[in-house]
Amino acid sequence: MTTLLLTLWLAAARQRIELPVPAHVGNGAPPFSLYDDGGRLRALSEFETHAALVVVFVTAPQAKQHRQALAELVCRHASRDVGFLLVDVTRDTTPARARKEYAPDRWPMPVLFDDQGVVRRLYEVTGSAPLALVTDRATVIRYRGGLGTPLRSAIDQLLAAAPRR
Repeated sequence: MTTLLLTLWLAAARQRIELPVPAHVGNGAPPFSLYDDGGRLRALSEFETHAALVVVFVTAPQAKQHRQALAELVCRHASRDVGFLLVDVTRDTTPARARKEYAPDRWPMPVLFDDQGVVRRLYEVTGSAPLALVTDRATVIRYRGGLGTPLRSAIDQLLAAAPRR
């Protein structure tokens, strides 16, 4: 991580580019674009139309392990202003494997693929458990952590505080 930050800092010093803000609670979610299983390039901004957007970073084995919990989470919030996005951070994911792992009838949310690890590094995704982020309508990260009760509570709190449309 230190090497990545140093490289970005040096590039910024030479070219005066803006460094990304860390993907921590209270900061804006860094923008990104990734391909979905249909080969279409999708931007994070496409999904930021909800009072709450839940972005879950997983590897393919984690996705299989947590499929039921993720499906229940989506169903629990189906009638509310919540968007969901799954980002597979498995390295070297092929389109054929992606279609097999994430058939549309098995995943009630868009699935994007970060096979090169760019977004994984940008969002500092590490560890063996899925990482979930919740952003508000202004794309500010309001929750960063695991799946389960704290995630559900964060969504509920954000929805309670969001103005009705």
